Amino acid sequence: MAVAAPPAALPPTVAEIKRWSRRRFEDYDEPFDDADIQVRLERSVAYLEAVTGRKWDETMPKRLIFIAQEATQLRVEQMAFQEQDDYHETTNDDQIQSFTAGGYSESRPIVRTYAGSESGFPEINSNSWLNKDIWLLCTDDMRTYWVETLQGATAAANIPSFAVTEADWGNYDAIYPYSWGTGAFRGPIIDDNVWGA
Repeated sequence: MAVAAPPAALPPTVAEIKRWSRRRFEDYDEPFDDADIQVRLERSVAYLEAVTGRKWDETMPKRLIFIAQEATQLRVEQMAFQEQDDYHETTNDDQIQSFTAGGYSESRPIVRTYAGSESGFPEINSNSWLNKDIWLLCTDDMRTYWVETLQGATAAANIPSFAVTEADWGNYDAIYPYSWGTGAFRGPIIDDNVWGA
């Protein structure tokens, strides 16, 4: 079976998103027309460019075009789904580890979003399929940024996760801080011998 060659340019069009998607945007609680999908498409591309560090244009490596198309489609679908009225009612379902109702019981895997990840890709996006695509599309710099960010380090933001400041304790006499010289807590009426200055 031959695979069609990817188009030369990104992002995909609204017609392509609708053709690839198994979602019927017109059947949502509040249906989406082409103009609505175009807005979500533009926002999806901006989001994906920001989190992956890649431009959605002719500079995309050919080997990543199909993945970029899929990521765009998944993000448009995610945004459309999240705008539905009942989404907010179930938004925390992913946080439930297990539940029981009568004789029914269900356990769910725990999603790890930090350095203790047991397997898989750490979570940048809550959609696991889209999350994998995002990791595959990330530039080396963005992959490093996300690894550091998800591990709690902030070096990617030029803010060290810890810092050391040198303190000159040579003039500290252990009686009173700032007692050397005529500091903020000294006055002319204080006897210098009392404060060890």
